[in-house]
Amino acid sequence: MPIYLETNALRKLTNYQCDDFAFTSIFSIFELISGITEDEYEVRKACLQRIKKQKLAIRGPMIDKAYMQFWGETGYNKLAYKSIMKIFNHILKSKKFSDISDFCISIQVGDNPPYSTNALEWVRSKDKNLTQLITKTDMLFENEDVEYLQKVFNRDGIAGFARHFWQRYYETRIDENRLAHVEPFVGEDETEQVRKHIDSMFSKYNFKLFAIAQAAIFAKAYFINGNKQNKNNPSDLLHLLYLSEKDILISNDKIYQDIKLACEDFNHIHLENEKQLSDLLINRSQSNT
Repeated sequence: MPIYLETNALRKLTNYQCDDFAFTSIFSIFELISGITEDEYEVRKACLQRIKKQKLAIRGPMIDKAYMQFWGETGYNKLAYKSIMKIFNHILKSKKFSDISDFCISIQVGDNPPYSTNALEWVRSKDKNLTQLITKTDMLFENEDVEYLQKVFNRDGIAGFARHFWQRYYETRIDENRLAHVEPFVGEDETEQVRKHIDSMFSKYNFKLFAIAQAAIFAKAYFINGNKQNKNNPSDLLHLLYLSEKDILISNDKIYQDIKLACEDFNHIHLENEKQLSDLLINRSQSNT
């Protein structure tokens, strides 16, 4: 089964070789770059060097495109993948932090003309914007019965949240009243295309996994933990969009253990103290026999 290494796994493991196909994402590369400071320069550069030397596959597109395309949006940076890889390769060639602190790249958002900007400033700004992309919980939990959800959690745990919210999402996925009002202006064929797009989106493994996990994790924080959310939860959730149904996500982050409880078809292996990916997979195989 294909193995997906998210950012924490890339940092903790020193050898990514195994008998299965292993890959990471351009979003993981982006996160490694966004955390580069003068103090972190050597550690993160070494991690990027391992990725390059061991020829680890890097899956795209950049996460804002992956997320926004689900909704038919186009306001993402069309050059993001190439820009991030350009920064990645520039860091590999650098000798010290100052070699990259003034480096500039070309950016293009939507149909606007490209423009030049400082690479690290752009990455850090984009990192903040991506977090804000999925952290608005007011609409996510609109009209929810707090007492009922607390009972659901007490009875079924986070898996109860997962079932509750997916059922709500699925049953309300198409606003037929709104489509009926729009149809006289755009035509029956156009509204039918909207229905097909939504049904297609809801049938995709990574969309369902992300939607369930986001609702379950945020609901646990919002309704059970006094609205106390781990600051890394939003970016951790976005890694799910890079998964296909048979992929296994490797991480030492506890959020994915909660997601496994919420989504039984989520394939996850928790990383402990292993330094080689092959050792982790062998240990997992032995523990299952």
